Amino acid sequence: ADDYLNVTGDRAFLSEKINDRTVLEHLDAIATNWKNLVRPGRTLADYGEANNLLECVPTYIHEVPSFNAANVWMMRHVAEFQAASGNQTRAEELRTEANHLLPAVLALYEPGQGVWDSLHRDGTRVQMRHVFDFTTIGLTIANDLSPQMRNEMTDFVERELLTDHWMRAQSWSDPAAAKSDRPDHGPMGAFCAWPGETMAAMCEFGKFDRALDFLHRIADVTREGPFSQSRELLGKTPDAPVRIAERGSNGLPSQTYNASNGGSFAETIIRGFFGYQPDLLKTNLLPDSRPRSFQGQLLNVRQDGRVFDLTSSGQGIQMTPAK
Repeated sequence: ADDYLNVTGDRAFLSEKINDRTVLEHLDAIATNWKNLVRPGRTLADYGEANNLLECVPTYIHEVPSFNAANVWMMRHVAEFQAASGNQTRAEELRTEANHLLPAVLALYEPGQGVWDSLHRDGTRVQMRHVFDFTTIGLTIANDLSPQMRNEMTDFVERELLTDHWMRAQSWSDPAAAKSDRPDHGPMGAFCAWPGETMAAMCEFGKFDRALDFLHRIADVTREGPFSQSRELLGKTPDAPVRIAERGSNGLPSQTYNASNGGSFAETIIRGFFGYQPDLLKTNLLPDSRPRSFQGQLLNVRQDGRVFDLTSSGQGIQMTPAK
């Protein structure tokens, strides 16, 4: 819904009714549904057991930072829509709730490690060395992270997750790695969206050179065919070959050859590398124009009825009317 609004500029969509609620009211309900998952006396939403989350990672349970960070993002966005619709009181309520939830999310960070903890119902904090926190947090609350946190998180990913030709979703140093052997979310491969979203988070952190290097390193996987549910590492060393996964678990069709998660690469190139991040409430199409470490063009980009060309050069991103 957010992407549709930002690209089309269709503000009237927020006032359209579905059943008895406007679209804006539906978005508000989605953004605040996490409160139904907060246990008495707690602050963070509790997302239940492994099957509710990463399925194969038995320690990624209960109060996790990823989805709670996304809750902060959703409330902030809906607050902007509410304010633009004249509902200032509701906007301030949402901002207050987001500001209350954020410190509890940040408290799950492991300083110096670049990783995050899950908080189990028995009070145990369990370190999670997994890509999902890096990508979800990096794409929702990047501006709330200190430069040191961004550097440590990126270092963790490069040190423990990236390989020469692909990546692993979970570090071998994760306490649950031995029990998470699945080629999409475990240590022997990755769901095909994870590399694309990893690059996207790197771009949010301003580390365009590292993201571009990773993109170049994994380009060869496309020679095997279209993106699949996941790609599997055929070995534990950094130079392990990569192929479309032939293993599944619990009925998961890991060997599916056509999966929409591969669209994350196009999304990252458009939004991250070329900086196309339109905003319904702002006229400036490009949020920043930092050099992207490559030269190239993205032609005929549309936003709110206008068409642009985006050019990446040593001077950053330039935007010109399409010819």
